[in-house]
Amino acid sequence: MTQQLEAHGYRVLSCVDGEQALRTFEDNADGVDLVICDAIMPKMGGWALHDAVVATHPDVPFLICSGYAAETLSADFFDAPTRAFLAKPFNNADLQREVRGLLEASSKRTPSEPAVGGLMDPDPVG
Repeated sequence: MTQQLEAHGYRVLSCVDGEQALRTFEDNADGVDLVICDAIMPKMGGWALHDAVVATHPDVPFLICSGYAAETLSADFFDAPTRAFLAKPFNNADLQREVRGLLEASSKRTPSEPAVGGLMDPDPVG
């Protein structure tokens, strides 16, 4: 996933687990335009990461990827237009569509500008 995002001009901060992802976000919050994570990660899951991030930065766009069905998610997660779920397996076009949509919804970047992505899932797509 990191390579796919970088190939489209995004700068990616990649982490190996949820705790590292939260520390990385906290250290770079002003430069992170989007957080991408897996629902299931070592040390801190995606939902706990989401809750910790939005507690201090409620407007940060968030994309959670999972092999589990979207119906298992809290309906509150989808209340914000800057929250999305991407079901695995997915392809590069699906990823790019979701990333662009979240960035446009957040109004942090124009559609032609690359953004900083916080990639919190060490696993490749799928």
